[in-house]
Amino acid sequence: MTAETIVWLVAISGVTLLAGAVHSALGFGSGPLLVPVLLVQYEPAVAVVCALLVGMGVNLLQLVAERRHPRISVRRLRVLWIGAAPGCLAGALLAGELDATTLSVVVAVALVVSAIALILTPSRSITLPPAAMAVAGVATGASAALTGIFGPILGMILMAAGLREEELRDGLGASFLIVGAIAVCASLILTGEWSGLTLAGALMVPAAAGQVLGRRIAGRMQPRQQRRAVLLAVLMAAGVALARAAA
Repeated sequence: MTAETIVWLVAISGVTLLAGAVHSALGFGSGPLLVPVLLVQYEPAVAVVCALLVGMGVNLLQLVAERRHPRISVRRLRVLWIGAAPGCLAGALLAGELDATTLSVVVAVALVVSAIALILTPSRSITLPPAAMAVAGVATGASAALTGIFGPILGMILMAAGLREEELRDGLGASFLIVGAIAVCASLILTGEWSGLTLAGALMVPAAAGQVLGRRIAGRMQPRQQRRAVLLAVLMAAGVALARAAA
């Protein structure tokens, strides 16, 4: 094993640890941190599938570790989940046509748009009609399968709909599992890049350690701190993606 390989393994393990902690604390965050870094070494389809699976793994660990009944607003979210399916198919089809540099630019743009939308999202809840939730689901699914990043969009939608604290975190977690599973299946079927499964399995150890750390942080965060943390994570990831595209 070369020194360069060792440095890469240490670096990606550290990023995965941080991604797991952020994801556990906020209900999302692995994709914005992992995808730009994974694109340095791997093809887009591999990076997307790996990031989605790592995030889903953290969510599952979170459900098992906390041993409580999740507060999931199924009636609000089911239309979004249904709308995500066609979006995932469209995103997976497009992802197979992009190279890593182009995808990095797409990721950066998506993150900047998410950050702007989050800033403009009202602090108070608003009523999102089913049609709006369905459209949001299509956009969420497309972003998931195309970029591996859809937590910021979900966070914006659920915060606008009035979800806060545990309900926000649990709603994000449930949505990440459902939309992520659809996106992974669509990506694997349409691109055939199965190596993302192996890579995700290797990264689950640091991701699990991050999940433990993030769980402790989550209990101390207030709604305003959640909002600021979401925005910071999105902007940092956008910077990484832009740096990758410029390299």
